[in-house]
Amino acid sequence: MRILLLGSTGAEATFRAWSDWLSCAGVPFDAIAIDGQRAPVAIVDEAGDARYQGLILASGGLAEAALDASQRAALERLERELGVRRLTAYAYPGAEYGLSPPVWAGPLESVSATLTPSGRQVFPYLREQLPIDAGSWAYLATPAVRKGFDTLLAGPDRSALVGIHRHPDGREEMVQLFDANPAQTHGQVLRRGQLAWLTRGTYLGFERNYLPIQIDDVLLPNHSWDVEAHETDLSPEASIRMTAEDATRAANWSRARAEARSGVQRRRQRATRAPGRSHSRSAARGAAGRA
Repeated sequence: MRILLLGSTGAEATFRAWSDWLSCAGVPFDAIAIDGQRAPVAIVDEAGDARYQGLILASGGLAEAALDASQRAALERLERELGVRRLTAYAYPGAEYGLSPPVWAGPLESVSATLTPSGRQVFPYLREQLPIDAGSWAYLATPAVRKGFDTLLAGPDRSALVGIHRHPDGREEMVQLFDANPAQTHGQVLRRGQLAWLTRGTYLGFERNYLPIQIDDVLLPNHSWDVEAHETDLSPEASIRMTAEDATRAANWSRARAEARSGVQRRRQRATRAPGRSHSRSAARGAAGRA
């Protein structure tokens, strides 16, 4: 259960972003930068079965550049027969993706990106509007064939930014029309859902959340979370700070836990010593009787 990540030079933002994300998530993958040469990669094994669970292309056209005709034919067969999926992480819109030519190109942060009903199924953990960091280039295009392209993330005037292209023969490919480096929020929040779609929800890996605590975070006031607005409340009256009562409660809790552990240890010691003492007394009485 491995993912194949293909790039051109290995320096592309999307290649580095997906390589970093898959590594952090613990997902097994092979990352290959073709650098103008045919990648020495086999899509199928000796038995003709898939070597990879899914394919991620850092940019459009890489499958044609990296694979010869027989390997491309094998890949398309696996996509038709086994449902292997591919993701093009940064594509120029065109008919090969079920899209019309771009109607606009420019900085991604200058447009709004909204999840469609289909997008909410693929990215159920996201809110309706995608948070966007500055620094990404994007294309806007409309689906050329309505039944062949399902928009997941929409731009203005029914344009698409992310969607699924369904080929007439049943093959499926997710297409993203903007780039994203490893540090940009809009790419980070999408990759979890994209990987789940690519692997049909089953892949090796793990998710980790870290909560680092520093001393100034404990002793100084901090902002609180508004559970109704689902955002941080920055107003001074909503700030939270540890009080003397909080410190006393934490100290009492810590002492109670320590005493409970100490009591368990004492009971274990008594339990392990009792048989030894009984055996010694029995042995002593036996020796006295023989004397």
